[in-house]
Order: sequence, then C-alpha cells, then structure tokens
Amino acid sequence: MSIGQKFDFAKNEILQVYDLLAEEKSKEIYVELLANRLAPQLKRKTYPKLCSPLDYFNGEIFPVTDTECFVDCGAFDGDSIRNFLCTAHDFERIDAFEMEGKNFQRLEQYTASLDKEMQGKIVCHHQGVWHERAVLSYGNEEKSSGEAYSMFKTSNQNQVTADRLDHILAGEKVTFIKMDIEGAELNALKGACGILKEQHPKLAVCLYHKLEDLWEIPMFVQSVSKNYRMGIRHHYAYGFEGTVLYAFCDE
Repeated sequence: MSIGQKFDFAKNEILQVYDLLAEEKSKEIYVELLANRLAPQLKRKTYPKLCSPLDYFNGEIFPVTDTECFVDCGAFDGDSIRNFLCTAHDFERIDAFEMEGKNFQRLEQYTASLDKEMQGKIVCHHQGVWHERAVLSYGNEEKSSGEAYSMFKTSNQNQVTADRLDHILAGEKVTFIKMDIEGAELNALKGACGILKEQHPKLAVCLYHKLEDLWEIPMFVQSVSKNYRMGIRHHYAYGFEGTVLYAFCDE
C-alpha cells in the first residue's frame, strides 16, 4: 500500500492499534477505514456499509449515565449537548469549550434556553483546549461552510487563548470527554493526561481530521493508561469524516 510513497505499517504502529481494539467489529471497521483511505483497491466495505448512526452517545461501546460530568470539546452551537440530553435524563456538570466567537454566542444562547436548574450545571468556556497555555491563531477555509474552525486552517485568522484541560478543570470531577476539534485532538489529550491517569473518563475522540490520528491517538491513550479498552465506529456514510475512538476503563 502507498500514499505516493512506501507506507511503513510497523513504524506507524498501525498493527499495534489493531491488537488494542477490544472487539471484532472495531477491528473490521479499522481495517476497512485504512483500506478506504490508503488503498481503495483493497477495500471490502464502503463508507455507507461502515456507518453507524447516533455518534458519541449511542451506548454501543459504553453507556451514558445520568451522573456524567461531561466535557464537550468543540461544543459548536450546543449540538452535542442537545444529543447528550436526549440520552442522559440528568447530569452532574457540563463544561463546554468553543473557541470561535460566533459559535460561542450561539452556544450561550442555546444553554440560556434550558431550564434554570440545567443552566446552573453548565459552564461555557470561550477558549481552546491544548497541551500548554498559549495564544493560538485559528481560521476556516474560504470554500467551507464557515463553521469548521481550526488552528490548522489559514483563512480569516483570529486569535484565542488555549490551555490544558488539566489546568482549566483542576479539582473538577470528569467522567466523559468528547473531542471534535478539527485536528487538535492529540494535543488536547496531551493536555488532559492528568485527568486520564487519575479519573479514567470515558472518551469519544474524533480520529478523521488527520490520517495519522487513526493510530497516534489510540496509541497515546494506551500510553497514558493501559486500563483503557477501545473501540472504533464510523458515523458518516459519504466519506472519511466521522470516525470516532471510544475508550473506557472497566470499574
């Protein structure tokens, strides 16, 4: 297989990730996603056949409870919180992170529409999550919808403060972290390694923004704690977008 050059599977730890996956369905999805992206001539299943509905909170790999302390990284306009509340009838706390100003305003408008009791348990953070405290530039692409802002896109540059989740949420209980942050997931996980080691929250982390995230992110999670069990699901029928790592620790 190649992507314009010879591709070293051993060097990139791709086979190690296969062995880390806890179930056969995840292993099949992983292999087929790699084939679709690296060597389409070898694929056996296309994206529609790999697609599972209801991302993040489907309960297929781990359950969502009514006592979650949920951290939503890439909260956008509150769409993931809406879906979370359709699954969990209650929760202890939600910390929602959105770095783009207009999206953050929409997030605040949505949370303000909830009942007072829920509002009191939700904290909206207008900042990025990263592996260190920094001021970062971000933008979108001119041909995009204007909603998928990233530190790795160059158009319409803006600036935002970012910090480690370990710093921002110091002393807070965390049971579930979701990340869909346009390629910043690995660095954000590095900034949360203290939380991962000490609290072992459930994880739903997007793997599709960078090809190498398919193996680098699972290997990083495993390096932080060998107690994590992992599964992979794909949630978009029309392309490579929508691949998510689900990780959890047995009690």
